[in-house]
Amino acid sequence: MRVQDDRVEFTRPIAVADVGDHGLNLEIQADSAERSRLAERLGVIELKNLTAKVSVCRTKTGQYAVNIDFSAEVLQSCVISLETVTSRIHDRFSECFADDGEVAETEVDIDPVGDDPPGAVIDGRIDVGELVVQYLALAIDPYPRKPGAIVGTGDVQGVTVNAPERDEGQKENPFAALGALRPVADGSEKG
Repeated sequence: MRVQDDRVEFTRPIAVADVGDHGLNLEIQADSAERSRLAERLGVIELKNLTAKVSVCRTKTGQYAVNIDFSAEVLQSCVISLETVTSRIHDRFSECFADDGEVAETEVDIDPVGDDPPGAVIDGRIDVGELVVQYLALAIDPYPRKPGAIVGTGDVQGVTVNAPERDEGQKENPFAALGALRPVADGSEKG
């Protein structure tokens, strides 16, 4: 069953009642309208595809283990040349969920190196589509670079960058260029 929620770009709620004793396995895929809305949310040029294999089972403790293997193709702008860069992302993750009342009654100790506390099953459902989007957002390269694109001296879209001069054999100081921007002690600027 598919429920459309205009606030969520890629919703695929699973009713935990459908999980049963043998678990539940399904494949989900974003359609073109969902991919378009997701591209806007994720700040990319285009999301060419998004698919996921989902497995949900009930654990011995009564919680729900969700295992997802997803792949996507994302078009972004190179941070150097602004040319289009295609990224193929493939990732997998696991999350644990508990009934809403069980999560509310549980005291949560946050351990930075331990397991995360279980998520809440809300209204008897787990939205695996939204889970995929959250992990996709983490997997997208925030600074995509086209192969061969380098930062150097020269004119880049009207901004001239001049490398500081140095003697032969002198080690390059990575902060030398910033020194040219810093005001001199007497208040005047270098020029």
